[in-house]
Amino acid sequence: MRVTEPAAVGASPVLEQPVRRPRRQDQDTSHLRRDQASNLLNAWAFAEHQLTPLDLHVVVHWERLNLIAGQSILAQQAKFLDRVSKWLRKRQKPMAYLWTIEFSAKKGHHTHLLLSAKQLHPRALGNLLRSLPKLLTGDDTTLHPCVIRVECNNSLLPHDPSRRGRVAHTEGQRRGLVAYGCKGFTPDVAARVGINAENQGEVRFRRCGVSRSLDWSARRRAGWTEQSLDQFDFSDLAAKRRHNLEMASQRRSGAPGNPQPAWRAFPMPESLRPRTDLGGVPTALGTS
Repeated sequence: MRVTEPAAVGASPVLEQPVRRPRRQDQDTSHLRRDQASNLLNAWAFAEHQLTPLDLHVVVHWERLNLIAGQSILAQQAKFLDRVSKWLRKRQKPMAYLWTIEFSAKKGHHTHLLLSAKQLHPRALGNLLRSLPKLLTGDDTTLHPCVIRVECNNSLLPHDPSRRGRVAHTEGQRRGLVAYGCKGFTPDVAARVGINAENQGEVRFRRCGVSRSLDWSARRRAGWTEQSLDQFDFSDLAAKRRHNLEMASQRRSGAPGNPQPAWRAFPMPESLRPRTDLGGVPTALGTS
C-alpha cells in the first residue's frame, strides 16, 4: 500500500493500491490467453504513443531452417532479435517489436514479427531488409526466399506504381497488422475487441512476446495507463477479413458467382470464332 497526499487540507491520508502486473493465466496451447491479449494490444498502443509504431511485418518460417522443437525455435528467434537490436543500436535507432508464433499443417511453426522501422532512412531500411537473412542465421548462408520475408501492404509505391510498399505508414494499416497478428485470440476475447478469430494451431511453447521497450515495466515507468480490452475496437477490420476469407475460399472451390478464368488448351480456328456486327450482336458463323 502507498500513502498519497490528502485531497484537501485536514483530510486523512488516502491508501492507494499498488499497480501490479496482470496475473498470468493457465497455459493454452491453442490460443493466445486473455492476459497475453491485453499485453500485446497495450504494447501496440504504447508504441503508437511513443512514436515508435510497429509498421514492418516480418514472417519467419522455422521448418525451412530444420527447426521443429520449441526450445530451438525460441533460441534461434532470440538470437535473431538480438542481432536486429544491435543493428539498430549501431545506427542509434530504437528497438520496438511484438511477435506471435502460429502453427499450420502447410507452413509449420512460423513467427509474425511487427517491428518499428519508422525512424529508419529509406536507404537504411533497404539495407535492413537485405540483411534479414544474415541477421537470422548469423552467417552468409543462402536462404530460400520463403524462409524470411517482409510482407507487402496494400499501398503502391508512388515512385514505382508496379511495386507495393513494405512499411505501414497509416494508422489504419498498422491496425490491420496487429489485428492479423492477434487472430489467435480465444473466440471470446476476439469478439470482445472485434478481431476475427482463426484457428492458429497448437503451440506447446511460448507463443508471443514484446520488446523490453514495450513491456509492462516500461509502460509503467512511462506512466502509461493500461487499457482494458473493451477500449480496443477492430470490428471494421474483422468484417473485411471475413469477406476476404470468404472470397478466397470461393475462388479455391470455384463456387458459383466467382467464375474462374478458363484457358483453352488449343486456340479456336478463325473460321469457328463467333463474329459480331458493329453493335456487338452475334452473327451467324461465316457471315458478316
